[in-house]
Amino acid sequence: MTATGVNRAPALRSVVVVGHGVVARTAALALARGTPGASVTLVPAPIAPGALADWFPTLLASGRDAPQLWGTTGDALLRAGVATPRLAAAFDAWPRNGRWLHPEGSPTRMAGPGATHARWMNAEPHADVPTFEAMFPATAMLDAGTFAIEPSAPLAEADHALCLDPRRLVEWLSPRLRAAGVVTASAPFARVTLDGRGRVDAIQLHDGCAITGDLIVDASGPPALIAGASRTDWLDWSDPLPEDRMLIAAATDQTPSMVDRYRLLPFGWDASWPFPVRPLRAVAYRGGSCTDDDARAALGADLDSGAIPIAPGRRAEAWRGNCVAIGEASVQPGPLRLAGFTLAQAQLSLLLDLLPARDMPRSIVTAYNVRAAARADRLRDWLAAHRCEGAGATPNDLPALAATLTRFRRNGGLPHFDEETASEAAWHAVLIGQGVRAARAVPPVIGDDTRLFAMAARAAAARMVEAAGALPSLSELRNR
Repeated sequence: MTATGVNRAPALRSVVVVGHGVVARTAALALARGTPGASVTLVPAPIAPGALADWFPTLLASGRDAPQLWGTTGDALLRAGVATPRLAAAFDAWPRNGRWLHPEGSPTRMAGPGATHARWMNAEPHADVPTFEAMFPATAMLDAGTFAIEPSAPLAEADHALCLDPRRLVEWLSPRLRAAGVVTASAPFARVTLDGRGRVDAIQLHDGCAITGDLIVDASGPPALIAGASRTDWLDWSDPLPEDRMLIAAATDQTPSMVDRYRLLPFGWDASWPFPVRPLRAVAYRGGSCTDDDARAALGADLDSGAIPIAPGRRAEAWRGNCVAIGEASVQPGPLRLAGFTLAQAQLSLLLDLLPARDMPRSIVTAYNVRAAARADRLRDWLAAHRCEGAGATPNDLPALAATLTRFRRNGGLPHFDEETASEAAWHAVLIGQGVRAARAVPPVIGDDTRLFAMAARAAAARMVEAAGALPSLSELRNR
């Protein structure tokens, strides 16, 4: 007890981050900035082939503020050439609706009662409305091949994801890690030793040195070099997210693009990802329903590597003792929509919000585990909703997803969850794009004049197309 009568728990003195990819590096930088009185040491470890968040870092639109944890903004990374914008994800041969688009951001706001998505579903059977995707400003910019970081009306509801080049991001992070006082260990990770309670006692390096820390952050990706050493608490997500292998190749079309493209295959899906510097193609598939040779033939390109193993799922407890696992050491959401890096940054933000004292209060650890698990499970539900009536688990296997689909099919609404990665607009776009519709309109949409709404929607879409045409192209923006 101090003289003022207030308990002051001892602050963290040291943090050790294990990993060598961008998840570990951004964690080390954010923790150094968030714990100015503690030393932060980065212990290099090999980047596993399945560390998708490290190899293919992408920030969904909902995670675009994550670079603030590193002392910058997504806009600055765009201007520095570290990232490129992504305006949409396009889906082809994708049940139920065949071909559809998920534009980033929200549909344009329109005068009248109710939300745009609800009014659009109410009008669709009765009037000549534009496609739902045409109601998004991001679609207008995508069609025009133009872009603005913060567009004004009528494009103000546009948003974008960020595709980051991992090599350029490492180059950008390196001087900032040094400036923040992050120390790189004298040698790579060799092994971990645990005490009798399963806590990390020391991290042994290949040069024989040992490192200890008050808090150990396992950012080593799927191998989970620290968290996996003492536990077997993996929760399998292979039913809702069935792809367990992936092949990668350089894209033959190197034309700059602002859209990810996915196409459903009998045994999985293929994708085109427009990463800066080096656009990629991928095939993700279920090993039990397709051989590597069949997947290679579907890819039809020279491979970057062999088949990459994937194990969708999460740890029952991301934080145990003095070790917290983040990124794919904790959760592997798989390659669809490349959401792993966004989730890792959300975990990092939560860790900084709850950053404990040296004694690791159980209440803090429990709060982190509950919230991190809820965030991971809700992201899994959103990814599973991309095939809500196709392959994979039925909604009954995922109660929260079943509740979401039931509510949306009833009246176009969504239940509230505290830990969401996808925005309401992202849920709407994924469900409506696949042909899921509300059974009935609800107030205030009931009584809406569908003919007048259709006219207003066509006019709004035309205004967005005109405004998008006046914006600079992506190449012009880069050269400014």
